[in-house]
Amino acid sequence: MKKALSVPVLMYHHVSSHKGALVTITPENFESHAKFLSDNGYKTLSLDEFLAFKKGELELPKKSALITFDDGWIDNYLVAYRILKKYSLKAAIFVVTDWVERASEDKRASDEIYIPNHREGKKLAYEEPASAVVNWDDLEKMRDVFDFASHSNAHDNEELGMDEWRDDLALSKSHIKAHGGNTKHLCWPRGNYTPELIDLARSLGFEALYTTKRGVNLADNDTSEIKRISVKDKDAKWLKGALRLYSSPILGGLYARFKR
Repeated sequence: MKKALSVPVLMYHHVSSHKGALVTITPENFESHAKFLSDNGYKTLSLDEFLAFKKGELELPKKSALITFDDGWIDNYLVAYRILKKYSLKAAIFVVTDWVERASEDKRASDEIYIPNHREGKKLAYEEPASAVVNWDDLEKMRDVFDFASHSNAHDNEELGMDEWRDDLALSKSHIKAHGGNTKHLCWPRGNYTPELIDLARSLGFEALYTTKRGVNLADNDTSEIKRISVKDKDAKWLKGALRLYSSPILGGLYARFKR
């Protein structure tokens, strides 16, 4: 009998030099993560490879991981993309489609721009998104490394009713489809969701639903609450320990339960 496998899903946001900033890892530490994965023979997955694993349709090597980024910040294109490509790694971005749409209407003059910190970026995403987030052209250029999928349309949806949620998610999916992204996957904005929202997302055709909860991911055909590891701004030694822990269904499951 083969030993059960858990596939860790890594959750990044920013890769920039704003040390100590919320949900940010420095380029140096991020490159140490990428180098570790490459040097140690990890298979980094596409979204659909991960989904096929969850459904029990794809057998993966023990050293497998899914790299995800939330929101679609401009540093994902200017910094993270180049590092991932250098080490021949795959990843996925969950984008806020209204931000990307508006960033695409007012394109940047060049790639040589100031990269805002997380607090600045959140403000700019609503007021001047071209200065803070990727546009559709960026996502097209990154296809050799990145899948992209939905992180909702507006992100500003904590108080929405179910009809408004339906409109938001349907619009986001429409934008993703129009630009050739992956319409099967949805990452909940701010990690907020309910059983009713899971049912709604399913009715709209989303198959794999990503959370901010830590834990293990087994080939159990349950894609309603995919667990992720919030990455710390530490070097590859931290990543090695996290991958070892969350690749173990028993140890990772116990640790996640203990840390809640």
